[in-house]
Amino acid sequence: MIVSREAFTWVVTALAVGICVGWGAYDVYLLCKHLPARGRVACSDRPALRYQIFGSIIGLCLVVTGLLGVLKYHLHW
Repeated sequence: MIVSREAFTWVVTALAVGICVGWGAYDVYLLCKHLPARGRVACSDRPALRYQIFGSIIGLCLVVTGLLGVLKYHLHW
């Protein structure tokens, strides 16, 4: 065994939380960037804008799922 089970668990936890926080921050940035543009009349590529907003919302749902999974593991729900 290279590392103990506890050390491996904490490394994977840190990686999962880091990825979730980074991904969540990026999706929040994209939503803040694209949601104000939704009301513009001059937007020539409306389907792409809707897909971007939908993708960011799905990304945030995945972030919440990942963070809840880490919490569930460590709190033994």
